[in-house]
Amino acid sequence: MDIKTLLIMGLLSFGLAGCANAQNKQGNLSVKELTKEQKEKLKEMYAMYRYFQMKPGISENVTVEERIEPLPWVETEREFDSFHVKEWLSNAQLGFGDFYMVDGRLSLHGTYGACKDQRETKEYPQVTPSDNPYENKLANVNMLGNMRINLISRLQSTDGDTLKLSAFSRFDISDDKKELSMLFRPIYGDAADFEGGIEVEFLPPLRWKYTRVSLLPEDEGKEYEFDGVRFKVFKSNPGDVILEYDEKYAEQMDNCKLILIKGQKLIDRGNQMTSGGKEILQFYKHPDMGFGEWCITFMEVNCKSLETTSEALKLATENHYQPTPEEIRHFHETSGEIVGCQLTDILNDINPKNYKEFYQQWVEKGYEAAIEFKGNYDDTMGCFYERYGNDSEPYIGFLRGVDIGCSYVKANLKPDWDIINSCAIDFLNKYNSADEDSLYSIIVKHREEYIEPIVSRRETLSFLTDKDIEYLSKDIVEDESPIMYCWYKTSTDADAMYIYKPDETTNKPLIKVRYHLGGDKPEIIYPE
Repeated sequence: MDIKTLLIMGLLSFGLAGCANAQNKQGNLSVKELTKEQKEKLKEMYAMYRYFQMKPGISENVTVEERIEPLPWVETEREFDSFHVKEWLSNAQLGFGDFYMVDGRLSLHGTYGACKDQRETKEYPQVTPSDNPYENKLANVNMLGNMRINLISRLQSTDGDTLKLSAFSRFDISDDKKELSMLFRPIYGDAADFEGGIEVEFLPPLRWKYTRVSLLPEDEGKEYEFDGVRFKVFKSNPGDVILEYDEKYAEQMDNCKLILIKGQKLIDRGNQMTSGGKEILQFYKHPDMGFGEWCITFMEVNCKSLETTSEALKLATENHYQPTPEEIRHFHETSGEIVGCQLTDILNDINPKNYKEFYQQWVEKGYEAAIEFKGNYDDTMGCFYERYGNDSEPYIGFLRGVDIGCSYVKANLKPDWDIINSCAIDFLNKYNSADEDSLYSIIVKHREEYIEPIVSRRETLSFLTDKDIEYLSKDIVEDESPIMYCWYKTSTDADAMYIYKPDETTNKPLIKVRYHLGGDKPEIIYPE
């Protein structure tokens, strides 16, 4: 699926159509303000715009690395006798690892005749994604001759729930070079509380389909056919390759991988690419397009699809709303309640005395950091360790200050620490564990009533320019052409490239075995 489709799906799923607009208290009363959801969506889109920006050519600070691994189809097609692997699978036993009580690992272990041929005694295979949440796919296990394993959980808790598996997997060869163990970890803590076993599917090495494509200037426009897909090299310049193809081949093209060739060297290409219709060419020709132009050209999003107006967008760039003194006081009071509530949620010994003597100063430091980092929560949290070390006690207070500080930044308000600290202490005095649920629900209600509306209305979208708003006010020109383009950043002046993809015909298991925890002999499921 191409990036544009993913982003548009995100917009649709957000459900902007159901948002209710709030009226201004100041200014033009006929202009409906952007809702909180609309502002969040515009901020998300702006982050996408910044993240997915691609510029043609070779960047000055880019580095390309020569590929040291052999070509995938060379590596996986070497001869290997699977006899020892099948023998290991047919006789292995499932049990608890030697350090199960420490690390929670289970072990599938047994005699392996090919141990003596292995140069390494440990291997951490790559775990590839699976549609089945109870399955781990282990790709190209070197110790098994690049064979693949699908590990399927049949472990169950006493409640009858099937246990998922963590992404961890490791193969160990014993010191005497006689036994091979596959270690893995179920997502559960207590051995006494689950039973059952696992199923293991053993698959041949992944095979690849591939073709070589010239990137020389004289071959630009040349057509190719690969695995039933017809495409041509639309553009080949140093740093960039653009392929053209019919939209009916979009899914197949998205599954293709590239390896660049420069002279006699293989070059690993990064992951930067984007695909779509004619907007890809416009983006390639005009890489410095502004946010508004990007929205309407690349995303096919404008004021109409956002269910807003250019006047509302303009209003969102101004600090137009002034809360009443009562609203501001509620904002400070709720901020104090939030601080007290969060501290009681983490600390058992928090009280007004140690709050005033210790935590209060760290709450204020957290606020100051939020101001410094302009309300960016992640950046603000990250600065603590650089400045103050790894002490968890001050960090707890610091984090509370960051939380309320980000709200103050977005609302463009100054804190009243007398009110904040007074309300935090008042909450600590009122708190007892018996009433915590009702107290927490009150804080949630107060945040929704007194913090979020002011943040939503006071937060300005400073990144929106008049030019952006002008573009967003335009109509979207639909692209009805079936032609698609995929733009790859190569970051080098390659002579050619390999396009390759997995051969799905190699995904049928050779053998499938079921193992019972603590059992003796495994059960061969396939072949019968």
